[in-house]
Amino acid sequence: MKKNAFYFIMTFIMVQMSYAVNLSDYAVIKGTIAIPDLKTKEITLYNVEEGKPVVAATAKVNSLGEFGFLTPVSAAGFYYVNYGQFKSRNQLIRLYLEPKLDINLAISKDSYVLSGKNIGQNALVQKANEIYNEFAPFARLGGNVTYVEFYPFIDKGVAKAEEFSKSIKTKDANFNKLLKLAVATDVEELTYTFFRMPRTAFPDKDDRPAVIKTWQTDKKFTDPDLLKLQNGVSLMSNYFFYVTMNSGDAPKRLDLTEAITHITDPALKDVYLRDAVATSRMKIEEYEKIAPSIKPLMVSDASKAFLLEYEKVLHKSVGQKGLDFTYKDINDKPVSFSDLKVNLSISIYGQLGADLVKQRFLT
Repeated sequence: MKKNAFYFIMTFIMVQMSYAVNLSDYAVIKGTIAIPDLKTKEITLYNVEEGKPVVAATAKVNSLGEFGFLTPVSAAGFYYVNYGQFKSRNQLIRLYLEPKLDINLAISKDSYVLSGKNIGQNALVQKANEIYNEFAPFARLGGNVTYVEFYPFIDKGVAKAEEFSKSIKTKDANFNKLLKLAVATDVEELTYTFFRMPRTAFPDKDDRPAVIKTWQTDKKFTDPDLLKLQNGVSLMSNYFFYVTMNSGDAPKRLDLTEAITHITDPALKDVYLRDAVATSRMKIEEYEKIAPSIKPLMVSDASKAFLLEYEKVLHKSVGQKGLDFTYKDINDKPVSFSDLKVNLSISIYGQLGADLVKQRFLT
């Protein structure tokens, strides 16, 4: 009996020790939500993959408005709490999660109260979120907010953001850099989005806030940390849309081969091109024209898988012209789709067949 009791106690202690070790890799978020007329049944926690938000966990909200997360954190970074406000940009609840954090959130309609045993850097992050929330109303779809309201705000808003960024001086250099990048990204992305939304009143074509000119450079996107932000890809997309629509006398279609000259980081190019191609609605002739320039830059496994499926859909109609492509064979020599067609035709039909194939696939 004593022996069995001993084994039970030892097992209990080992389980508790194991739990404690595992818990050191987690962050705890507990919260309440109290918003009149909003019946929230579920809260979603997002993290970031390649510059976009992805679901990390979900939690049920009980009858008292309480919810909680125990989420593993393999690397410190930004997470986002969504109770239904995410797409409408009503309130940003961004957290910088690290292992061992223990955070309490009390969420109301327009703000949240932050407390807990170990909130890490999140008091500072909350100030960054407040800057985002000041810009967000100008970037929402709908409403009657126009340049008449936005133009008097933007200079003060940018100045406030820059002043806040200068105050970010914690002992964690990586956090400082990422939060400063997040603030700058928020301000720019929301500003470009303002010009992308339909409005009821419009400024003259050349009437644009002067600060936007200072954001436009030949080498615009150089920092791969942009992919650690949920609006990283959105910033690149909205930036190039804005520049394209405001660069000449008449709006023109976005030129991807031109856009990527302003992105210096290979990972940023890869992710941006994947998103741009996915949303471009290109015809097969347009894609065929730019494919040789962009495909060598889309080298990640995700991009290769995307292109394979994208080209399948692009060529789903019977009788369409085959898309020419070039890959290296087992001897490291470049072989194109058209080479294969011609060689196969010669072996079966002779030179006449090869000539017919050239006419079909190469012209």
